Amino acid sequence: MSESMRSNVILSILGGVFILTNILVPTPCEAFIMISEFLADPAAGILGDANQDGHGSSYQDEFVELFNLGDEAVDLSGWSISDGLKVRHIFDEQAFLPAHSFYVVFGGGQPCDFPGIWEKSSTGSLSLNNSGDHIYIYDQGEVLIDMVTYGVNGNNNQSLMRILDGQSEDFILHGDFEPAGGALFSPGFGYGENFNGIEDPGTTSVPEFPTGIYFVSVFLPYLVKRICLSA
Repeated sequence: MSESMRSNVILSILGGVFILTNILVPTPCEAFIMISEFLADPAAGILGDANQDGHGSSYQDEFVELFNLGDEAVDLSGWSISDGLKVRHIFDEQAFLPAHSFYVVFGGGQPCDFPGIWEKSSTGSLSLNNSGDHIYIYDQGEVLIDMVTYGVNGNNNQSLMRILDGQSEDFILHGDFEPAGGALFSPGFGYGENFNGIEDPGTTSVPEFPTGIYFVSVFLPYLVKRICLSA
């Protein structure tokens, strides 16, 4: 995968022109990576055994799940997951996320029996606060790829999963997603053609960089996100 790109971005707002130089933006392939599910508050005991190692743990069963919405595999080596305080995980050199696939990072334990790809937190814990926190995904060039901010809805003994249906981009309680049948989490897999509520995009060919459509639909949201983050 190519390195993250720097670009001079020109925005026209209400007739005024603003030039933002040396803005780090994600490559086209990176822009299809999103946080699709996370668990900050595992239920007590075996009910919270998200990593399926036979032992419930309030920190080892925490997880962050990524989904690749694009049609090309993405090299995650050197990428990182951070919370509101510090880096909690750095992906190893063999970390690749195939197209239309999940990649799960657990807080710890001995994960097993997953259809997707997984690894354990490189720092030994994700330390997601139950009552509210931030989750940031950065690539190897420290470009912000995706972020989630949640509140007390994370404190419900179940994961929060992303609904991306073309009309909204919301996280809901896993148990409220009807196809889940009341399950509290689903690390590493989705439901039917909806990938945990993420609609199958069919063919999502990566456009040449940068097209007008790609700028509006991908660059601009990430640019605004980074500006708000650094403010």
